[in-house]
Amino acid sequence: MQHSVADVLVHVSNGERVHPGEVFGLGTMPGGCGMENDHWLSRGDVIEMRIERIGSLTNTIASPPAG
Repeated sequence: MQHSVADVLVHVSNGERVHPGEVFGLGTMPGGCGMENDHWLSRGDVIEMRIERIGSLTNTIASPPAG
């Protein structure tokens, strides 16, 4: 990691109040990024993040907005 978790929390809390139970995403583990594995998202792909006993967040890759 480029910055420690403590440094990230100090930076975030400098401008905003941090509450107990908030979740912070700090990036990916080595080998966990699609770019590293030459895996790219395509229109129609579904991404789901699930945290046990909390819930899930699902997004579908759509076409870019017309311009």
